[in-house]
Amino acid sequence: MPENKVKFGLKKCYYAVITEGEGGAFTYGTPVAIPGAVSLAANKSGDSETFEADDKDFWVVSSAQYDITLEVAKLPESFFTDVLLYDADAKGVLWESGAECKRIALLFEQNGDQKATRYAFLNCLPSLPNVEAETSKKKTPKPTSISMVATEDPDGRTLAFSKSDTDATTYSGWFTAVPTYTASV
Repeated sequence: MPENKVKFGLKKCYYAVITEGEGGAFTYGTPVAIPGAVSLAANKSGDSETFEADDKDFWVVSSAQYDITLEVAKLPESFFTDVLLYDADAKGVLWESGAECKRIALLFEQNGDQKATRYAFLNCLPSLPNVEAETSKKKTPKPTSISMVATEDPDGRTLAFSKSDTDATTYSGWFTAVPTYTASV
């Protein structure tokens, strides 16, 4: 299949909770849909350190990360309990617990002129969303924004995305299990 010439749109946004095992290895939970994706911005930031020797840059290490802002129609209640660790009481009220948020993989899809590209940020730490409201006579929806930082997973990978020739099984299963790296032969 030919490569995309353009990209547009945002849909199929999912999160998968990370469980960290012995030795720091990640296990991803089953992806859960975040309906109503409005926009996503992922800006790369970070510093690099350079060690100079032999009159050249002998060793360079980068601590790059992505600062992500995701805007959705409304965060699902499952995101509050699974990721932000709010407590649901016996009366059906969600309470902020003060616990550190869970790390997640963030999956989404962006259309193209040939085939949609699927993305996975593999190690994201979300922040608690702001609470915003305003008076309005109109019933214009106000989306919810949530910020998160994506950093490297234990294997040094931050982001994965599908290509025009991505294996059909991997592509079709993108939102049922977080994709994992398979070395080329």
